[in-house]
Amino acid sequence: MLQVVIVAVIVVVDCVYKCIVFQNIIVYIIQVVPVNVVMMQVVIVAVIAVVDC
Repeated sequence: MLQVVIVAVIVVVDCVYKCIVFQNIIVYIIQVVPVNVVMMQVVIVAVIAVVDC
């Protein structure tokens, strides 16, 4: 039972870590690239991906 809990915690932490890194990349891209219609679509998709995570 303890092993199952440990694995679950690792999976959640790994997911959260990836989401945070992903968000940082998005923020960096938004700062570097002028926001246009295409970028807005990318951001929306990225936000959905993060929320889904």
